[in-house]
Amino acid sequence: MQKLSPIRSKKMEIVQPTDSPAKARILAVDDDERNLLAIDELLSPLAEVVTVQSGEEALRCLLKEDFAVILLDVLMPGLDGYETAALIRQREQSKRTPLIFLTAINKEDAHMLRGYDAGAVDYVFKPFDPVMLRSKVAVFVELHEKTLEIQRNAIAEQALLAKALQAEKQKLEAERSLRTAEERQEAILGSLPVCFHARAAEPPFAARFVTKGVERLTGFPPERLTSDPRFGLSRVHPDDLPKVREALLAAKATGSYTCEFRWQCADGKYRIFLDQGVVSKGADGRRPEILGTLLDITERRELENQR
Repeated sequence: MQKLSPIRSKKMEIVQPTDSPAKARILAVDDDERNLLAIDELLSPLAEVVTVQSGEEALRCLLKEDFAVILLDVLMPGLDGYETAALIRQREQSKRTPLIFLTAINKEDAHMLRGYDAGAVDYVFKPFDPVMLRSKVAVFVELHEKTLEIQRNAIAEQALLAKALQAEKQKLEAERSLRTAEERQEAILGSLPVCFHARAAEPPFAARFVTKGVERLTGFPPERLTSDPRFGLSRVHPDDLPKVREALLAAKATGSYTCEFRWQCADGKYRIFLDQGVVSKGADGRRPEILGTLLDITERRELENQR
């Protein structure tokens, strides 16, 4: 093995886990501190190297941190490499962490099979070749970093999806609330003996909007009045038509109007309506329009005439 300058062994420090660690971690377990010093110097450019000198210390480290790969000496006092590997594989947090055995024992098949049965993915024999060890470890470090990147991307995508779903939920709730308010408003307007309308401020004073209440008053649906610009005035009694035109024309100058007239309904009978409104100046370049209400006062006038 090439000669490496000695450095102080780094024992495991308790580091609070973060969502995006800056560097992957390698756990090196060997009772010989010289081996740990060499491993630390060789692999520290690849990842953060955590060194411990017993299987017990290694298991404590694995309770606190995740590692890209574990380098595990086979022969150690206390828990040996095989026993430590078996315990590592029993723990949910570490059972998929790659294990590389470090050993000075000869390359007997039985010895190597025991290591693979314990969960090792590879062997490195002492004295180890620095280039080979670095290459083997680099593969697992890169794989670990890619896995972490995929997990971070998945979390970010999940957060974006959750945000999009929340926004869509809020949009649907707002639309539902709006529909409920509109339905409530429409029900209230429909229950009143009055019709609300908007029409052009210029002859023939075409209806642009009429509430459903008009059908209760006249027998005609709103679409009948809005589809034909001349329909509204065409149903006014001929004797009342001049004063209706006069009132609507004057509204543009005065800003409001009030007129009473007879109107022929769908059943052919005339009803007496009170039409009142104001002129909207029109915003954003729109032409002025008349906003008004239509009220059936037939019964009221009949009662007045009977007095």
